[in-house]
Amino acid sequence: MGALVRSDEMQCAGDPVDDYHVPTDRLLAERDLRYGQMAVVIHQGEDWPSGKFCRNCHAQWPCRLYCWGFAVLTTAGWTTTDMRHLVQRAEAGDAPWS
Repeated sequence: MGALVRSDEMQCAGDPVDDYHVPTDRLLAERDLRYGQMAVVIHQGEDWPSGKFCRNCHAQWPCRLYCWGFAVLTTAGWTTTDMRHLVQRAEAGDAPWS
């Protein structure tokens, strides 16, 4: 199963999400919900001998897009349990955005 981190543990590579606008309002975050879901699912971390890296963009994990997606989903009211279930569903072939 894909890994998730708590927001208080998250240390994104570089300046976290400085290139990506994270809505501060729940309704605006829900507008980006589909893309936040995709970012969290697609930008999962994988362990390598040299550390944990994103399986999609190969940046040190958590990468910027994962952090952005995590922030969007959190702002929209999602919990880490909700995100874990989303990742499990997507890994089983059931992506909610398709």
